[in-house]
Amino acid sequence: MQQLVLASGSDDDMGSLLGLLHSAPPTELQLKIDILKSLLVCLKESHRTRTVFRKVGGFLYVMSALVGLEGSLGDVVPPAWTSVPSRLILTLLLNVFNTFTTAMRYEPANAKFFHQEICYTSFCDTLRLLGCFQDETQLQEPGEGVLLSPSSTGLPGERKFPSNSLSDGIDLNTFHTIFTTPILEYMPPVEIPLSLVRVVQILQLMYHMALDAFDKASPPTFSPPDVGITGKDNKVMDISPSNKRPVGGLNLGPAPTEPVIVHAGVITSMLHLLPSIQHTTHPRLACLLQLYTGHLIKSLVRTEHNQQLMCEVGLAGDLLSKCSQALVNEKHPLHPPLQYIFERLAAQAIHPKDLRIFLRLGNPLNCLSLDEVDTASGQSTYNGPVPLTRIKTLVSMTTPRDFRVGTLVYPSFVEFDMSAEGFGCLFLPSIAPQSAGGGSVVGSALSSTEPNVIGGIGTGDRIFPPQTGLTFSTWVCVEKYSDPRTDPHCVRLLTLVRHVPGRDHHLVCLAVVISARDKALIVSTHETDFPQPGQGVKDWEPEVVGDFGCRTWCPVLLTEGQWHHLTISLSRSVLKNSSLSIYIDGQVVTQKKLHYILQNPGGGAANLTIASSVYAYIGTPPAYRRHSRLVWKQGCCHLLEEVLQPQVVNQLFQLGPHYTGSLQAAAQFPGADGVNQQTVAVVPEEKVIFGMNATAISHLTLNKIRKMYSKVDNKAVAKQLGMSSHENATPIRVLHNSAGHLSGPSRSLGGVVIGYLGVRVFCPRPVAVMLDTVGGCSVLLGLVAMSKDVESLYASVKALSCVIKTSKTGEARESTAIPNTPAFNDLLCDLEVWCDAPGELCRTLMEHLLELARESGERHNNVRKMR
Repeated sequence: MQQLVLASGSDDDMGSLLGLLHSAPPTELQLKIDILKSLLVCLKESHRTRTVFRKVGGFLYVMSALVGLEGSLGDVVPPAWTSVPSRLILTLLLNVFNTFTTAMRYEPANAKFFHQEICYTSFCDTLRLLGCFQDETQLQEPGEGVLLSPSSTGLPGERKFPSNSLSDGIDLNTFHTIFTTPILEYMPPVEIPLSLVRVVQILQLMYHMALDAFDKASPPTFSPPDVGITGKDNKVMDISPSNKRPVGGLNLGPAPTEPVIVHAGVITSMLHLLPSIQHTTHPRLACLLQLYTGHLIKSLVRTEHNQQLMCEVGLAGDLLSKCSQALVNEKHPLHPPLQYIFERLAAQAIHPKDLRIFLRLGNPLNCLSLDEVDTASGQSTYNGPVPLTRIKTLVSMTTPRDFRVGTLVYPSFVEFDMSAEGFGCLFLPSIAPQSAGGGSVVGSALSSTEPNVIGGIGTGDRIFPPQTGLTFSTWVCVEKYSDPRTDPHCVRLLTLVRHVPGRDHHLVCLAVVISARDKALIVSTHETDFPQPGQGVKDWEPEVVGDFGCRTWCPVLLTEGQWHHLTISLSRSVLKNSSLSIYIDGQVVTQKKLHYILQNPGGGAANLTIASSVYAYIGTPPAYRRHSRLVWKQGCCHLLEEVLQPQVVNQLFQLGPHYTGSLQAAAQFPGADGVNQQTVAVVPEEKVIFGMNATAISHLTLNKIRKMYSKVDNKAVAKQLGMSSHENATPIRVLHNSAGHLSGPSRSLGGVVIGYLGVRVFCPRPVAVMLDTVGGCSVLLGLVAMSKDVESLYASVKALSCVIKTSKTGEARESTAIPNTPAFNDLLCDLEVWCDAPGELCRTLMEHLLELARESGERHNNVRKMR
């Protein structure tokens, strides 16, 4: 059967093999194991077999094998499982998780199906049927007899459990040993309930599944916090930003690599199973295992990459809905790890509803519903102020953690990581849609002819190259450059490609890259062949040929992790030499002579009967695939049919990387306080070829692109992805053209993400920004007004300061002028309020008032308001 599936690849053969898995009796584990092993060989073989696996319902068939193990992993198993060796059960479990993982490897359609149809619906319920998990879905407070005295785990604030003669020596390190040992090699000890051992082993399988770590030589591991190891071994500490390493021997080995989450939905399933880790006779061990699970999830959200992935699947909301008791109660054993997770996620992105729920945890102030208050018995609707720990958490969420970013919030971006697949780009079909009477339009990378059909959106032909010149404006941030000696990979900011009419020949007519060798900025208009599929190019950078290229070394680009604004302006002149101007961060870097893009592809005579197609890449297309450590981010960018003057370029730089418009209502700030804002159009509407930012993104399929846009663009995208143009399952991310609604000739539909694991699109929504949706600074001013002691007052003012410095709206409000006179009079000028405050606070207040009156640029207005 396995050979039939590999040879023919038909749906019937795969369905027959999966049907055997479903129809086999529940206890016929060896047959199911053999079937799954055969499936694994087929799934590893090709993309085609993984696609067929999804189409014939393979995920549901394999889930039925998991359902068939109901009750087999409990402390007391049903009679049908008493004679079945536990090794067979574990082997089947291992093959089930391995099959799921292999079926989703490099298959976005399969991963989408598993996450939406299985992971978020029945996965956790099925795992609870195994017998090692309980039915609880909400994390509860520990029992009265569970938390007594300081625990052996050594974590500050944690408590110890009742003594048990067999389990006194068990700590987090014991569970970590189970977790790091292959499930078929571990022999459960008698002092640990068998069901808890099976829980750890299932967590191990889910961990490897989330990281796609099956079949890898060294799967990622982590170290539990403060695990005391008896004997001569040293104590292993939790390596985190908030903890210092213990003083010990010098470690000259390479730093351990942080795990990279591939399937984020599996991590949310681990959190959903956290409340189900219970044991009636061993509550101490169950609570300790919950603590270990919390730290396991915590270890996966240390990096910015993983935090942003978990934000996209809503882990912060799941924390609030499933584990609110641990977030409210500071003495709860799970409070430290879960609060750490929530803080890190909220600092990246949080939904307004989740932020409102977080601020109302424990029902402070008057958050209680009137239906829940017994007014007849004298119960008040007021439930005390917001706890101090909640305010400190707000400070932690809003404090910038990256010194390279300063007080700015990250803009929306598309990240290209060359270490995953060696390529990743945005493909922009039909940059200059054209039609020719009676002729045909050949889409990018197309060979078919469709009369009177052009790509793009809108009506009318767009001339390429533009008659007067063009300007490319972009925001970029290089997180990590490649090594020029071991893995050179240049940063490809823009690559324009033209198709030669009448033959399958593609020419690069404009290339803008940052060199991998010396980080110089290279601009080339020299036409070179663009490699087609099958023509591997390991290392390619544009050649500077005479006046067709310019190489400019820019020291400012050497610093990693900094956002920079780059503007490339090509000016076309008939009587004089054409020129190039390069701007970095609004300042002119170089101006020199540069030949303009040739009017016709290849420099030949114009063919008026056949229109040439023009398409573009931002990033590294698959033709230039090369694995590298290069990681860079693309912010907003615009391509314009106009040569911009230096003052206009500086205006684009002042708009910042957060700008999401189409340059038709760009704000100007004539004053330092930004009060008198004006909006002007930077360029005419018809001159904007495209504008893109990661905020405007949709998840489509090729079939939807075909219906929404044109068949030409649909076929062009399909060829780039190597799929059928009618494919309707694989999710495709499309960044919309922000100029698509403007008047003028036709434009490109936007940028299509090419790449799976190596390309990531993220739109930050941190607490500092989302506070504006739940009341803004008024909420924080309320915290200041309700402070009852110095510590809470300091924390409230600190939170207010962090939000003002971090949020975009706060920056506009932050000035040396007094913006809100009533609030200033009520909070700061009412000295009777401050008379009982400590002397240091009074001194700070007087120094601030003196600064407003003497050192401020608005001191005259301030003095008038203070009087």
